Amino acid sequence: MLAIGSLVNLAVTFVALFVLSQGAHVAVAAAVHLSTTPYNVFLFAAFWRSANRTAITGAIALFWLGLVTLL
Repeated sequence: MLAIGSLVNLAVTFVALFVLSQGAHVAVAAAVHLSTTPYNVFLFAAFWRSANRTAITGAIALFWLGLVTLL
């Protein structure tokens, strides 16, 4: 979740910045940037339901979801 999700978010952020630098409206860049939110929630929910989850890994996953949602 941390590796793949973070790489996907980073790539989409660069695409959103590229779209913005090409003169697109800010709303288009924001929509591109936020397009990964359903995928992030899916990754978090899939991890949360896993049998190997501990309290520490659950807290890290929750922190990650909050971080990628805000950034």
